[in-house]
Amino acid sequence: MILQVFQGLRIDLPRLILILAPRHLQRITRVEKLLGSQRARWVKRTMISDERRPEPEVALWPEIILLDTVGELAALYGLGTAIFVGGSFCRVGGHNILEVLAHGKAAIFGPHMENFMEIAQLVVERGAGIQVKTPEGLEEALRRLIVDPSLSKEMGEKGLALLQEQQGALEKTVKIVRKFFKAGGGPLAK
Repeated sequence: MILQVFQGLRIDLPRLILILAPRHLQRITRVEKLLGSQRARWVKRTMISDERRPEPEVALWPEIILLDTVGELAALYGLGTAIFVGGSFCRVGGHNILEVLAHGKAAIFGPHMENFMEIAQLVVERGAGIQVKTPEGLEEALRRLIVDPSLSKEMGEKGLALLQEQQGALEKTVKIVRKFFKAGGGPLAK
C-alpha cells in the first residue's frame, strides 16, 4: 500500500524520495523482494556513505531508501517533509507518534492506534497530526504536507507545543503518590 501511495505521489512530485523503515530488521529481505517486484529504484541505507553518495541531480539516484539499521529512524524524522507512522493500517495497535512530534513534524497515521488512543486523539484535536482511514486519505494527507510547507511547519509547531504542555507528567504523578502515602492511604504506610 505504501509503495502504491508513493508511486501516485511521484506522478506530480518526481523528485520525491521515500525512506522506508521496516519495524523489524528481519523483514528486510521480504521488503527487498517486494521492492524488486515493483521495479522500484532503491538502495539500503548501509550502502550510502559520503564516498558512495551520488549527486542529487543524478537521474539514477534511488527513489527509495530502505533503512536497514537500528537507531537511525528518530534522526531521520527530522529530515522528512511528511512522516507516516506505519503499523497503524493493520491491527497491531499502532506505533508511537511522539518521536515524530519531538522533531517538529506532523504525524500522519492510520486508523489502528489502539495502543496510543489518547495521544492520537490529542494530536488530531490539536492539529499536530492527521489520522487517515484509507490509502487514498494517506496519499491526500502526504500531498497536502509536501505541497504546503507552511501547513507542515504549522502542524509541526503545534506538535512541539503539545509535547511541552505534557512534560512533567512523571513529577506530577510522584507528587500525587507521595501525598497518598503521607496521608496513610498507601500499603507502604501501614
